[in-house]
Amino acid sequence: MTRFLPRPAANGDRASSLRARLTLGTILLVAAFGAALIIVLALVLDRSSRTHFARAPGAAVEETGYLLQIQITQAVVVWSILAAIALVTIASVAIWFVLRRTLRRLEVVTAAARTVGANGLDTRLPTDGPRDEVRVLAETINTMLDRLTTALAAQTRFVANASHELRTPLSTARTALDIPLAQGRVPADLEPDVRTALAANDRSARILDALLTLARTTGVTPDHLDPVDLPMLLEVVLSERAPAIEQAQVGVELDLAPAVVPGNEAMLTQVCANLIDNAIVHNRPGGAITVRCRTAATGTILEISNDGRVLDPGSVDALREPFHRGAESRLQPRATLAAGTATVGTGLGLGLAIVEEIVTRHGGTLTLASRPQGGLDARVDLPTERDRPVGP
Repeated sequence: MTRFLPRPAANGDRASSLRARLTLGTILLVAAFGAALIIVLALVLDRSSRTHFARAPGAAVEETGYLLQIQITQAVVVWSILAAIALVTIASVAIWFVLRRTLRRLEVVTAAARTVGANGLDTRLPTDGPRDEVRVLAETINTMLDRLTTALAAQTRFVANASHELRTPLSTARTALDIPLAQGRVPADLEPDVRTALAANDRSARILDALLTLARTTGVTPDHLDPVDLPMLLEVVLSERAPAIEQAQVGVELDLAPAVVPGNEAMLTQVCANLIDNAIVHNRPGGAITVRCRTAATGTILEISNDGRVLDPGSVDALREPFHRGAESRLQPRATLAAGTATVGTGLGLGLAIVEEIVTRHGGTLTLASRPQGGLDARVDLPTERDRPVGP
């Protein structure tokens, strides 16, 4: 459902800069015209006095009148300058406040536009007030957001339909391979090839599920935020993956402080599961997984670290891109998760992409950093409270 943003507190830095430039430009223009007017007035008075008091040498009365006219001209010029200074000062203050009032609505639109990305594409800018250029700008941006929302919905429907259509032949192919293998009707020399085909079939099915999940979470803000006990969520995910952790021969270190965050429990479960699965798959035998959860002034911080190969710090950020698993991941074998515990996207290069999308939809951030001794530090920062109420 489309939401119209309330008027947020405007960040007036840029608007103040524009207001200052407009005010300065207007003041300089007024001052230039005033100075030109004073100069013209002084020249006219001086020329008039010289013409009027043209005299023969020794005429005392004419000389006195000429000097008096010069004094009057000088007084007029001085008072004109003082009046111009006062006028420019008053005009500066008046123009500043007039521009401030005029640009206030532009500041509101700018501040509201900044929140659209964090709050999702279903939010809209306020279009109240007189129908002027600012309102037309807000309506134009809303129209653009409508088109983006429509395009994103069409993309999501396409991925969902494609995944459904492709899942059926994959299921058929798996059945055609699995039944003969289970019944012992596959020749011994072909059994390795059949098992390879089954593994490829399973991988294709997981890719479809991951793509569908990524499409569903992209640009979608959860409509309902419930209090989620993050440490309890982590303990549940870890208990479900106990067999995979044991199989990978890695240890687990926990440091969980009480933390409750507003969010969608299913989505946050996906975040925890994907990060933990990533730490299992890309670990080394005898390594460790460190899971920390703590609260700070900025919100709740979740940190999941794992041992493993040394990663190039310059390429770590690329791991969050879809289908990017790192060069080492493609060349060397990794640990595998036990059947039934693999999370959507894990081992396919989609797990961290899904995590980042969900975290972003919750108003948080995902930070990745390579560890000097090898492995990866994944940090999720979640706000304690959302910037805006979520819901229709």
